[in-house]
Amino acid sequence: MELSSCRDIGGEEPASGGFCPTDFYVPSYIERESVTLDDKILRYRVNAPSPHDWETRITKYTPLDEKTGERITVEKPSYPVSPLLYYPFGFTAGCIWGDDSSWKIQFLDLEAVEQGIIKRDERFGYIALPNSLTLRQAVGMTDYASDPKEEWAHHVTIAVQKRFDLRTGSPLDEQDW
Repeated sequence: MELSSCRDIGGEEPASGGFCPTDFYVPSYIERESVTLDDKILRYRVNAPSPHDWETRITKYTPLDEKTGERITVEKPSYPVSPLLYYPFGFTAGCIWGDDSSWKIQFLDLEAVEQGIIKRDERFGYIALPNSLTLRQAVGMTDYASDPKEEWAHHVTIAVQKRFDLRTGSPLDEQDW
């Protein structure tokens, strides 16, 4: 919904017996640059940046001076180079009609959100958000780097709630709760 006019600009079609969202999370990041000891500039992403990540920092190196053989101190900066940016995907949690025992986590495809198109799917399976966590706390973006050439760069960690039979160690299906 466009907030200024209350105009509907997209979303899902209503569906009976569907998903009722209660929380959502769209991961954010910033780009930073660091200057190496040999003055190369390295650019990297910081997912879910903290206030500390917005600060310019100095790294101190103590290489050997080639002329004297003594240690010298060289300081090189690292600094943010982008505004806060958002990935073209997110996560939502909510209940599925007929199963309000826990909130389920689903994926949001936001690639075409500017055209009013939001796609939601259960690509992680039928997974429950732990009762003690918000969706943002449950989704770990540490390993995500969005590099299409690298298989590992598309990994996220999701904390889920799972019950087990203590006597056997067997996992319980939700219908067994």
